[in-house]
Amino acid sequence: MMNCGFRLTFKKAFMGKEEREGPRYQKISSSPIPVAVQEEIIPRLLMAHRHKASSIKKAEFENTRKILEITARNVEELSQMLLNGELAVSKSYLRTLIEEGVSVEQIYLDLLQPIARRLGVCWENDSLDFATITLAVWHINQLMYYLSPEFLQNPAGQGKSKGRILLFPSLGSQHTLGLFMLAEFFRKSGWEVFADPALSEQDIFNTIAEKGFHIVGISIGSYDQKESTKKLISDIRAIYGSALKIIIGGPLAFCENNLFREVKADGQAAGAREAVLLADSLVRKKKIPVKS
Repeated sequence: MMNCGFRLTFKKAFMGKEEREGPRYQKISSSPIPVAVQEEIIPRLLMAHRHKASSIKKAEFENTRKILEITARNVEELSQMLLNGELAVSKSYLRTLIEEGVSVEQIYLDLLQPIARRLGVCWENDSLDFATITLAVWHINQLMYYLSPEFLQNPAGQGKSKGRILLFPSLGSQHTLGLFMLAEFFRKSGWEVFADPALSEQDIFNTIAEKGFHIVGISIGSYDQKESTKKLISDIRAIYGSALKIIIGGPLAFCENNLFREVKADGQAAGAREAVLLADSLVRKKKIPVKS
């Protein structure tokens, strides 16, 4: 049990000036603890304890920030918010994650992307109605617009362009969500991006002719778009040869590892980060002269 003298010394250490100088404190005139212990040893112990506690808390906070990651629970929680049409709540949820140390890139890749894929599966197997899926996808788009300014801060290269890339979904495709995210990652990485979810076949060829792209990226949504994409790539090759590099991605590329060989593309990527690395690699191999 703590004796009277230590209790008073401990209390003194945490008292304000007014309390120490008040009548109640002045009534205490003696203590069984030696003066040297009260005035030197105990204050040092208290200071050391406070410093140690502060260091532990700081280390725990830093470790938490380092290991913090998106979990399946986060995916489930945000999915329900989006399916319930709770856009404002969803924004607050993401803001909380960011304040806790999650990066916007993590939110894009590990949270919004899995939810979008889940919605795609629901669309394919008709487990959710069209209106619900459409609204949820629109809300994901709104969340990306909301996060975009933060995501695009401090882009790579600081004004130097890696090259120009044209992004569009396969002809007749109705999925556009991944295209926006992909464009964000390319812009962040220092690419000049032209992305349009509604290009006709003629628009595609006109745009390529006008802009002089280094890379064309096509997002393939489903199996029934494989042959039309293969033909489109063949038609592009007939005009531009192998100088214009073509990469593919999208839901089907996520499922089929060798899809690019079937459609005669130069490569494929399952996600946005991989697509940027692939395009960077193709530019380096070609040694394309890009504008600065």
